[in-house]
Amino acid sequence: MSVRRRNFLTAMGLGAGSLFLPSLSRRARASGTPPTRFVLMYSAQGTVPDRWSTNPTDQPADHSWVEDMAGWSVGEMGEILAPLHAYRSQISVVDGLGLVSAEADGSGFRHERAQAHSLTGANAAWVGGFPYAGDATIDQVIADVVARPDRYRSLELSVGGGLSYDGYGSVIYRGRNQPLPVIDDPRLLWDRLFGAGMNGPIQDNQASVLDALSERYGALAGQLNPVDQQKLDAHRELVHALEAQIVGLAEAVCDDVPARPQTHGDYDTDFAAQLGMATVALSCDLTRVVSFQMGQLTNAQLGAPPGDVHADFAHGIYDSQEASDVMTAYGNYHASHFAQILAALEAVPEGEGTLLDSTLVVWMSEMADSWHGFDRYPVVVGGGGGACLRLGRYVHFPRSTPYQGLQYDQYPTMGLPHQRFLVSLCQAMGLPINAMPITELYNAMGERIDCSGPITELLA
Repeated sequence: MSVRRRNFLTAMGLGAGSLFLPSLSRRARASGTPPTRFVLMYSAQGTVPDRWSTNPTDQPADHSWVEDMAGWSVGEMGEILAPLHAYRSQISVVDGLGLVSAEADGSGFRHERAQAHSLTGANAAWVGGFPYAGDATIDQVIADVVARPDRYRSLELSVGGGLSYDGYGSVIYRGRNQPLPVIDDPRLLWDRLFGAGMNGPIQDNQASVLDALSERYGALAGQLNPVDQQKLDAHRELVHALEAQIVGLAEAVCDDVPARPQTHGDYDTDFAAQLGMATVALSCDLTRVVSFQMGQLTNAQLGAPPGDVHADFAHGIYDSQEASDVMTAYGNYHASHFAQILAALEAVPEGEGTLLDSTLVVWMSEMADSWHGFDRYPVVVGGGGGACLRLGRYVHFPRSTPYQGLQYDQYPTMGLPHQRFLVSLCQAMGLPINAMPITELYNAMGERIDCSGPITELLA
């Protein structure tokens, strides 16, 4: 039976910590072409490049090449990506990107600079000597186009406290130096999505307040100078957007709603609960854009000796076999999380396919490697997104961009500028974008580096 938001408190669902896989509402199943959605998983510490990349057919590293992963064994997927073997026909892996623009943007603050560049393709906003994101992150660029004005524009979720170092607690930015708050506690996510109900005295009072504000705007408008009038107009637009969201959410319908989680603080339990609720929100069209910020993993999760993963192992991947093993387990652990996202979306029927078929799902990281390198930046993309992606492919690019960064191996060049990948995501989602904010760079010799255009090997 369909359950409106006002009835969510009495709705039946699975227990806290379970991966809740909803059936799609009859209304959504009966509708025409499903909307396109976007899900981002963003993790810390980059990867161990030689144990993330793979080359079963011994292709030349200094050439571009594409391999079909359909016939690959688990071992051929590589150590870190092995948990994604079952989904190898529904994902594509890009090997050989570089955060070239981050390397060119100031010095120090390797984590923070990488975060500022990786999701925006823009230079950082340096405030007080600290790099904040200088433009909207990719999920927000996509939300500008695909989000419904009468539903949640996007959901910003974090697990284990997230991974921002800038004091804001979030790597997701609405615009330049405009971080969006995250929800870390799955109980608070349930309250936001399902807890209040949208038809009742509280919502009636909200509507009355908005009506009163509208009248006040008219009375004030003639008394303000042009600058204040502009501020008032901007605020009025925000109020109108809120009003549309209140009305739209009041009409939202879902078949099933999970029970409210009872705990918070266990990393994997929290992730499962948040993933279950996010899947419900996507299937019921409460939102079309979701991001997961995956906080730092612990030694215990990785089976490592007591201590701190970041301080004890992350920086030693090229000098210590133990450190390399621990950080390989780190990447493998998150690959399992990404597989869980794919599984949750695939379990929801939609039209003649599944929710995964209409959702572009991306795994990105802050840096390329945990030594703080910016080259050989790892990304995985999967799902649908308008059927514009070419899936089941392993795409390799050589380190041929003429820019020398701070790399352990002191390699004189870097991989393909990662802006090309961000453009590919935009175009796969139907956005008419051919470049991110940084369209070109110049190296120390004055040679131009083109950062525009998509990765054609990824697009259908």
